[in-house]
Amino acid sequence: MGVSGLRTALDLAREGINVTLLEKERFIGGFVRRLPDVNPVHRPGREVVEDLYRKLSETGKATILADTELAEISGSIGHFKVKFRGKPRHIREDVDAESLRKAETECPVDLPDNDSSGYRRRKAIVLPGGRFPDRPYIDMENCTRCGVCQRLFGSAVAFDERPVEFEDEFSIVVQATGFQPYIPGKGEFGYGESNRMLTLPEFLSLADASSGEMRLDGLPERDVAFIYCVGSRQTETGGERKYCSRYCCTATLNADSYIKERFGSGINSYHFYRDIRAYGLYETMYEKASREKSLLIRYDPLLPPSVSRSADRIILVVKDTLSGGREVEVAADIVVLVTGMVPNEDCRKLSAALKVSASGDGFVQELHPKLRPVETTVGGILVGGAAQGPKDSHEAMISGRAAEAKASTLLMKGYTELEPFVVSVDENKCNGCVECVAECPAGAISMADRGEGRLRKSTWRCARGVEHVQPSAGQRRCSLLASHIRSCAPW
Repeated sequence: MGVSGLRTALDLAREGINVTLLEKERFIGGFVRRLPDVNPVHRPGREVVEDLYRKLSETGKATILADTELAEISGSIGHFKVKFRGKPRHIREDVDAESLRKAETECPVDLPDNDSSGYRRRKAIVLPGGRFPDRPYIDMENCTRCGVCQRLFGSAVAFDERPVEFEDEFSIVVQATGFQPYIPGKGEFGYGESNRMLTLPEFLSLADASSGEMRLDGLPERDVAFIYCVGSRQTETGGERKYCSRYCCTATLNADSYIKERFGSGINSYHFYRDIRAYGLYETMYEKASREKSLLIRYDPLLPPSVSRSADRIILVVKDTLSGGREVEVAADIVVLVTGMVPNEDCRKLSAALKVSASGDGFVQELHPKLRPVETTVGGILVGGAAQGPKDSHEAMISGRAAEAKASTLLMKGYTELEPFVVSVDENKCNGCVECVAECPAGAISMADRGEGRLRKSTWRCARGVEHVQPSAGQRRCSLLASHIRSCAPW
């Protein structure tokens, strides 16, 4: 659950509406939580998430289910039935902070922390450390059961704790499953062949974990090269991701400014770009980068920079289109691959479970980009943030507020209006293909074999238990028809 979902929940809670936040990970905050500097507010992502979390907690209207997955969902607007599966944390909440800190110090396990791309370390007992919910957990996959936790916590340790399943009902569902950064394939611009080839999120984690000066392998890093549009805008090269992720250019310019402010002006930066898309107010970041003597080199998408290694340096060679195709060679300590956004696996799974449509790029498809920008093809299921498409943090929160506005409009009514349509069926054309059962987003269709030879006459029931004959083969888009007979009883 990232900033978009938190923003939606906060605005709904302030309207007096009870909200439940479902988070698969141990802590909320999504991608923004890991950022050392969030543009355009220029605050650490942890502070942005903490601010939203505190305000949400103060409303008294929110329930946060961290470590919890969606196991099953059925129903329709006003009557969604959701089954959850909660993961154990193996520590009960009555452990004092001093004992937790002592256990972390004595724990013999030493692991890379995924929250910092491995540039920080953690133990098998994990303390929140400014993350929310403020609850520790034991990583049982790496725990050695050395006995430290039992000695310090006693009965508060529950190694035998198992996942639990529970159910609840909701009127509206907002899908805010976010995104994942594109991971370059092995060998793409040399990625994976050297620890000096980093993606932008990995580079930001390195900068955040560094103090005094940015160091890798014990050596100070002074020359940083950024290669833009890695895994994006692949129209000319025939790749599958033809869209622009939009946030990458400004995120890179912001990262450049961040490292120079933090580590001093001695850092030299080189930007190998196709186009700089710093739209709106973000153009000031482009101007700032120019004033800070960042070297901008424009390349042809069909002739991207070539990358090779020389001792502890990385050599980049490219033809600069701004200087008539003159060949430019740069020796860098670190090469940062500026990768875009792609739909994450959770987004794909949830979209399939909710039966909402996906765009050609794999993100959740809205009904209309202008008139119905946060509604999906399934009534009562809304979408917000980067689950809908690439957005920066500011745009994601605006999208979250739009989802709240639509949700509150529906919820404040207290009832659902029926569509003025009646399903008519040509029973002689129905062949019992069962496609409507899979398509129905409400799970309202059931099949009944009446045993009349090869032709199966089928029936289905709506949310109010009214029986209908299955639509004909020519009307298989039952996902639309099912939405027309929802219950209009008060919620």
